[in-house]
Amino acid sequence: MNLENNQIPSSEEQVSSSGHLLENPQSDTDLKEERIRAFNERRQGRIDRLRERSDRKKSEGSAFLNRAESIASHIPPGQPILVGHHSEKRHRRDLDRVNNATSKGVSAYDAAQKLGERAEAAENNRAIFTEDPEAKEKLEKRISELTKMHGQMKEINKRMRNGKSLAEFGMTKAQEEALRTPDFLGRTGIPDYSLKNNSANIRRLKIRLAALTRQEKLPEPEDVERNGIRIVENLELNRIQIFFPTKPDEKVRDQLKGNGFRWSPFNGCWQRHRSAYATTLAHQFLGEPA
Repeated sequence: MNLENNQIPSSEEQVSSSGHLLENPQSDTDLKEERIRAFNERRQGRIDRLRERSDRKKSEGSAFLNRAESIASHIPPGQPILVGHHSEKRHRRDLDRVNNATSKGVSAYDAAQKLGERAEAAENNRAIFTEDPEAKEKLEKRISELTKMHGQMKEINKRMRNGKSLAEFGMTKAQEEALRTPDFLGRTGIPDYSLKNNSANIRRLKIRLAALTRQEKLPEPEDVERNGIRIVENLELNRIQIFFPTKPDEKVRDQLKGNGFRWSPFNGCWQRHRSAYATTLAHQFLGEPA
């Protein structure tokens, strides 16, 4: 760094704590926007991969069914198997081929439909994921919305007990009448179980928010490696990951599956959601405590 003439370093010449020159250092806002973009790209990438697999299965199913139709076209409709005739063997073989191709085609179409449903579910999923860089803000917003709704539900019940109108809550006469009509237990208004469920959701989200806040304050974990096996606590994906130098044997794979780890072809590792318990389980494959 050039400090001639007592010049103060520009923002482009900031120095890291390790003494290395940082070129174009990113602000916290830039880093967060980058993480948000990466999260959205991963989410969209998963949806795209599911749709691509669905399309491949559809093509595969179509090919099998076309093949079955082609084979069947050489058999006259209603033609019985001529037992003892020279065509008997070929006829039976062709029928088996038609049945096999049709079965594979139907199975492929079923798989394509399930993959398409998974892609649609992933696209419409509005759950708040812990690995989402905006999870904290979304949880705070959701808690605020549920708290406001809880107050409105209590106010509705209070007004109903006092015989007041509910028009200010944007309800139609039909909706208000439905609330004033007793149910099979003679209850009117917002039922008690709805209030309890809403309170439970608020408490659950507050616990998640507190856990995220504590997690932000923890130091970034370091990778652990032993005998070629590497354990990574991937904060970005919220996964504990185990990288093996070669494919583990069947016994180890069964242990991994039994402990909740799943093979990720995309990341090339065995992984599961991060937690203190997951970290303990991962270190067992190193033969040492966490």
